[in-house]
This record gives sequence, structure tokens and C-alpha cells, in this order.
Amino acid sequence: MRSCKPILLVDDDDDVRELVTMVLEVEGYVVESAESGFVALDRLRSLEPSVILLDMNMPGMNGWEFAHSYRAQAGPYAPVVVFTGGHVGSDVVQQIDADAFVTKPFDLNDLLAVVGRYAARTDGGALAATISALGHMDSAAKVTPAARALASR
Repeated sequence: MRSCKPILLVDDDDDVRELVTMVLEVEGYVVESAESGFVALDRLRSLEPSVILLDMNMPGMNGWEFAHSYRAQAGPYAPVVVFTGGHVGSDVVQQIDADAFVTKPFDLNDLLAVVGRYAARTDGGALAATISALGHMDSAAKVTPAARALASR
């Protein structure tokens, strides 16, 4: 398992939620999904995600409204990654105080890189990632079994 805290995926498209959940779970992440901004806000009452992947164009409560409501609550806040189609750029990221964006259609490697970067910052995963990276060094480097066990948590 890569992350102690789940990733919250907020997207109204069932197929996108299913695909992204499958990809992230194969990579060792725990994923909670929500089909709307309303459902996501409700889930956040009992969930402390490591990252929020947020579609901007959803019926009901769109990504802008969700982000505004989320940031109006008491922190701390999970990193928000805008995850949407169309021409999303740094202006949208700034408008909602997001941390990054991935455009649809997306490259799986780009998605995994962004998720990995922000998940590691929020839940101690940076230590595990560092220890894991040490395990990939050449045979001259020694990594203890205890360090390896910590990295695999």
C-alpha cells in the first residue's frame, strides 16, 4: 500500500471513476470516489484524503463550487488536482487554489506522477518513497530489512 490516506476522486463520469480507481488501486493506492461535489463534501466529513482529484464540469455542484465550499471549511486541506477535459490551465488552478492539473484525455503516467507527488507530501509517504528508492540502488548500498518493511507499508 502506497498511502495511508485514500485518494478522493470526484467525477460524474462512471467510466472515468472506474478506470482511474482501477489504475490507482493496481498501483497500491486506496481510492474513494464521489459522483458529484455534493457527495464529495459529504464524504469529507469522515474522510481525510491524501489527494483530491477534481473534475470541474459536473452537474449539480461543479468543481469550482466544490473547491469554494471545501476551502471555506476549517483545514488542513488535501492537495487538489484539477482533473478535467477541455482547456484547463494555470488560471483555473489559481482560481480554485488547486495544486496541479491533469487534462482529459490523460496519460496514465502523468496521472500517476501527479498523484504520487502529492500523496507523498501529505501522509508520510515521502519517507517511504525515499527508503524505497534506496532499495533500488546498486548492491553497494545496504538497506536493512526493517527499512524495507517500513517502505512497503
